[in-house]
Amino acid sequence: MKRNSTSQDREQQIADLLNAAGPRLEPDAEMRERVYSATLEAWNDLPEEQVKRSFTGQYWAMAATVLLVGTLFIAGPQYLNESEPVGRVLFTQSEQHLQNPTILEGGVLRTGPGEFVTIQLNTGVVLSMAPNSEMAFHNDSLVTLNSGKAYVDAEDGQLRLLTAHLQVVDIGTIYEVRTDDTETEVAMREGRVELAFAGNKLGLKTSAGTGEFIKASSTGDIRDTGVVETTDPRWAWRRAARAPVLLDDLSVDDYLTWMARDNGVELQYASSTVKQQAGLRRLSAAEDANADTFGLHAALETTRFQINEQEEFLWVLDFKE
Repeated sequence: MKRNSTSQDREQQIADLLNAAGPRLEPDAEMRERVYSATLEAWNDLPEEQVKRSFTGQYWAMAATVLLVGTLFIAGPQYLNESEPVGRVLFTQSEQHLQNPTILEGGVLRTGPGEFVTIQLNTGVVLSMAPNSEMAFHNDSLVTLNSGKAYVDAEDGQLRLLTAHLQVVDIGTIYEVRTDDTETEVAMREGRVELAFAGNKLGLKTSAGTGEFIKASSTGDIRDTGVVETTDPRWAWRRAARAPVLLDDLSVDDYLTWMARDNGVELQYASSTVKQQAGLRRLSAAEDANADTFGLHAALETTRFQINEQEEFLWVLDFKE
């Protein structure tokens, strides 16, 4: 016999069970609606007596299992068949995201308070999300930042990033996007991007240690423009969103190339010979030594190389005198 509880009761029961399941990677709105409808139909087919007991003692656990397994059975095959992997989680403090590192087409990823996540898309683009952010993945070259803040490193691929207020298309670059209900801010750290909003098109670029930024409102008004230094502390949050880079057995060239990009500076070589030798020389450090705790000059101390910081935004690698 079918149960006679109201639709509102059924919706609340389902919501309670999904909340008990904890945080999770979520599909887009269309997929959520399909899963919800199928789950509700399966729930309606349960006998009334079982429903009455399902939220007390051991029967609550049994009902939760029935609902969650049912959802996975319904969503799993359809979601996997229709949605392709678009990327994977590289770093996070969340056990949930570590257990489910694959990002699927149509998925939505949220970060909670104090939680940072870094994702690499199939194209090679690396995205870092700050706490309290939400991003939707339409495919491996199109995402929407619904809220919060993201850091984009598109050295190895191209990405189109949308917010409620504008569209950002990178052209080999590093940039940051912050968005909320009222405005979006885009700030450049390397390369350049093209923006499109409210029928307008605008380019942002970097030059001599500074990058342009813009704030645009939901109505398309430009609220603020200016420049920010590529070494400004505003970029530092991204370090909390990546795993430590271990120094042991890295080449000097690989280490400095990574350090320069991470610090927002340009790396140059005093000569082609210096560059060649830097690619051959391997760093030697304790197995747990990493770039965040082992300073730049300390890492080069046992080598024949030195960094000349001619400008705050420019490092020149040369042989020691």
